[in-house]
Amino acid sequence: ITADPGDMLIIQMSQDKARECSKTRVDRMLMHSPRLRELMSSRGHDDNTHDKLFRHGMWLKIGWPSASQVSSSDYRYVALTDYDRMPDDIDGEGELFGLALKRTTTFLSRGMCMVESSPGRDIEDPHWRPSTLHEAPPVTGVVGIYNRSDRRRWYWQCPDCRDYFEASPGLRLFSTLPSGEELLEEVRKANLPALAEMHARVTCPHCGSSIEPRWKPHLNRRETARWVADGQTVDASGAVHGQAMQSSIAGFWLGGVAAAYQKWDSLILRELQALREFVMSGSEQALKTTRNTDQ
Repeated sequence: ITADPGDMLIIQMSQDKARECSKTRVDRMLMHSPRLRELMSSRGHDDNTHDKLFRHGMWLKIGWPSASQVSSSDYRYVALTDYDRMPDDIDGEGELFGLALKRTTTFLSRGMCMVESSPGRDIEDPHWRPSTLHEAPPVTGVVGIYNRSDRRRWYWQCPDCRDYFEASPGLRLFSTLPSGEELLEEVRKANLPALAEMHARVTCPHCGSSIEPRWKPHLNRRETARWVADGQTVDASGAVHGQAMQSSIAGFWLGGVAAAYQKWDSLILRELQALREFVMSGSEQALKTTRNTDQ
């Protein structure tokens, strides 16, 4: 709005969520930012729940998934948020990402469609194995879009050996956690918060050093951490080498272990609690939730 204005459409998962986003996110941002407040149109009808018009002409629209929301209009920016909570087919017109991307066509290389979400689609093929280091499971939704992209993952530099390793999704980096039947048996009787805290250490896959939670901000520093595309490697100096997978889509998959507000012991604890529920009741719903949204 302040530095590179252009008409923008934000699509939330439902009409109610669009209204909530407008009232709790956008309106508060406009109210508490002096620069943005100056740019707001002075005409009352230019500021309503689903439309915000600014003095320099930029129009911000906040909508929901329907064919009418992404038809017969041109936007420089389109943002689709929490994509996997939306239908795969929008009113029989196809996927929302393709429909939204079409709205930016007239802006050529200056147009952009952004999609973000935690994954929420079931893997139908239990025998799937990745054919490249960064390939994601063969599903629809945001993971399907990621597979069409250059497939970037977030890499950390070990504080001890200085080699880089992926801050991978899941709990693989917490290698001291018991596995298989041993873990299933332990979660039935263990003090789960204490067990989670005991294993909240990331193990470097190169040198085996144990990295404590206090190192997480250091690992995530932009000076050292790197986004690395599929087909590339990063050396100890931080230089990225190799030929990235070619795509017009820049795709980024961040594992929950690197998320700024996700503590490691909390990440493990939610898995252990979900495993206890699975052992006791046979339900996989809590496991599905923590693996999709936390990990």
